[in-house]
Amino acid sequence: MRGDVAAPLADDFRYDVDARWEKPPAGISHRDVSAVDTDSQDRVYLLTRYDSNLLVYEPDGTFITAWGGENFTNLPSVDRHLYFGRTFGATSA
Repeated sequence: MRGDVAAPLADDFRYDVDARWEKPPAGISHRDVSAVDTDSQDRVYLLTRYDSNLLVYEPDGTFITAWGGENFTNLPSVDRHLYFGRTFGATSA
């Protein structure tokens, strides 16, 4: 319980579909998306179901990067959440 904060009503949410938002580069495609999230800079993360990739986009739909592929298959399920991490700029000793 989070105190006296009421849950938002369905009428509080409005969405518009923009079928041209996603701008993947040549060679990147997917059939399905199983999860979507955003970060503090409003970048959008798409977890694809069949291609086993995590795709990252700018808020305007410009492609940033993808990772996963063959090494990102058969992920375990932990309390119905997907936990993953990536370290940028790390070097091995």
